[in-house]
Amino acid sequence: RSTGVTRLVRTPSSYYPFVLLYKIWTGSEMYGLSQGNGPSSKLWLHSKDHECFLRELPNMTTARVKACARFLNGKIYNWGEVFDIKTQTWEPLPDPGAKLRFPSISRIGAFQGKLYVRSNAKKDSVYDPKEGGKLLLLWEQLVHNAPCQEKGIWCAMIALERRDDIDEVWGNVEWANIVLIKGS
Repeated sequence: RSTGVTRLVRTPSSYYPFVLLYKIWTGSEMYGLSQGNGPSSKLWLHSKDHECFLRELPNMTTARVKACARFLNGKIYNWGEVFDIKTQTWEPLPDPGAKLRFPSISRIGAFQGKLYVRSNAKKDSVYDPKEGGKLLLLWEQLVHNAPCQEKGIWCAMIALERRDDIDEVWGNVEWANIVLIKGS
């Protein structure tokens, strides 16, 4: 309703809820992934020069709970997909297959051009983007024929191949073996 010359006009709210973020710094810019309790596919861009977020970027293709990522060679790698900063697009990473997928990722690190992934299931892996989809997995398992409780550290190298005609990723185990035995 209007009284006299005063008019009330509906305006959008400027309220922005506070969300905990997993932060990925790339020079003067910070990219943020939601760390809320529910799954989220949001990615935000923030600049050191500004107090608030500049903009919301394209969503990840898959919503994740407490996503983590690492910046490497102009791209942001999240377990399962990669965001190209120049093209502003997400693309899937090769799928290692159901037996080698992790239920959740606790950490991702970058060192000498490779990504190191630690899962909550005590399985670690290394991904080299330059190798064109080879995946190195590390895991521990009890050695059954040992006189005491010994664990074997296993390693497997898997070559990944995208088959465009059927839109699938296939893996071939090139090598797998115990690389270390340790006592408990």
